[in-house]
Amino acid sequence: MNNLEQAAWERSPSPIIRMFGWAAMVVLAWFAADSLGALVVSGDTLALVGEVDRMLAAIKAGHPTGWGGQMPLLQQIPAIFLKLAGLEDAMAAKWLAVLNLVAFFALLARAFVRLRVESRRLAAFLVAVLLSGPMLWYGRTSFGEMLAALFTLGFAVQCQEGNSDRLLFVEGLLAGISKETAFPFVLLLGASASFGSGERWKDPSFRWRRSKLLVLTASASLILNVAFNWLRFGTPLNRSYVDPRYIVSSLERQASYFFGLWFSPNGGLLLFWPSFVLLLVLSAQQAVRGWRAAADLPTKLGLVSPVAGISLALLGLTLGFSRWAFPMGWICWGPRFFIPWLPAFAYVFVATYARPLHSVLEEWSLRRWKGWCIGIALAVASIPQFEIPFNEEIIPRFFAPDANFPKAAIIQEDPDYYFHYIDHLMWRKQSVLREGYRALRPIPSPKTLAMIGDFLLVWALVLARPSRTNRRERTSVC
Repeated sequence: MNNLEQAAWERSPSPIIRMFGWAAMVVLAWFAADSLGALVVSGDTLALVGEVDRMLAAIKAGHPTGWGGQMPLLQQIPAIFLKLAGLEDAMAAKWLAVLNLVAFFALLARAFVRLRVESRRLAAFLVAVLLSGPMLWYGRTSFGEMLAALFTLGFAVQCQEGNSDRLLFVEGLLAGISKETAFPFVLLLGASASFGSGERWKDPSFRWRRSKLLVLTASASLILNVAFNWLRFGTPLNRSYVDPRYIVSSLERQASYFFGLWFSPNGGLLLFWPSFVLLLVLSAQQAVRGWRAAADLPTKLGLVSPVAGISLALLGLTLGFSRWAFPMGWICWGPRFFIPWLPAFAYVFVATYARPLHSVLEEWSLRRWKGWCIGIALAVASIPQFEIPFNEEIIPRFFAPDANFPKAAIIQEDPDYYFHYIDHLMWRKQSVLREGYRALRPIPSPKTLAMIGDFLLVWALVLARPSRTNRRERTSVC
């Protein structure tokens, strides 16, 4: 069965599958409405508005330099427009929270719509991955991560499928200014998404043209970040990030943070986003199998370059974050600093390895006991992710002083105490995920049950079989 015939069959799902799809959308619409009614304006959002206030005041006073700050350029752009519109700080912060929620749903929609062209099953699988990680929390509570994730995903889509170099440049530029250190990872992501096929590796003119565009995009973002820092600090670097107090000097502690970013019970990616790790493993398997089966070197390189490039990006990000005194992201839920990148990485995996991944998912659908065991295991492992949006008290309780560390840890006052406190949080303190499971007792919240049900509805789309009529049609064309 060729791709077009597969797509035609999937565009005719059975009525029960259509019902599951609409039910999943209804639950997500309810989540959006509930989030709008219970917006949590984080401290970072208020700090961002304060930075913009200082910047505009400095410009108004005729001294458009040296206002300081910390937040990246991308997050400041919408805040500038809101303040220029005359909104008070509290109202501007609320609108930024609304924009964050809109960016979250725009990200889900863009990922699904783009992949639906290839396969509804694959599109549903990617949505299931995105819904079962910490993004539900950050989409509802904190400004910055979702906007950066949206443009980073858009950049990956343009590199993978888009035909517009201008859109690729613009979305890559916006992804690059989401963090001062983003430019090398923009290059790695762009290369991973652009060269994930043997046909592209065999086309030297495409490789040269796309490589120049990626370098131009990353360089332009670097120049903008340097210029912005020069205006606010008088130096090309963000002073908040290069303060020696915030840099981990001990190799032993850096190694602890490095492994903690993946395996810590209180923030490791493996425990906080198991579905992404599953996708990473499946993609690596398909890359290895493709390398072994490919007949020529360009095809081999096209098959392994996405996994190799994104693995290198994950390694670089982990190394960078492990050097930082706040490896997870200050007071946060899970590996916060990874969040802007992972949806784009997941998209590249699914889009690049669409055919073999579709075969894996189809095999799960034919052996439903296996597919549902995997789906239910992911749902159970992700229960804390479905609970935390409605039980935000879990986070401050976890970070509050305890018997081992009875006073607040402030790095500027006592660095040694602070670093020991982070070690305690990362490895020795009881896992915060247990709070998510404990919240189910004695009776689970209807809101939490709704989000678990939404994930399972999407998973049902992943495992959907064709109707009897479509099965006969499918058999006739295979």
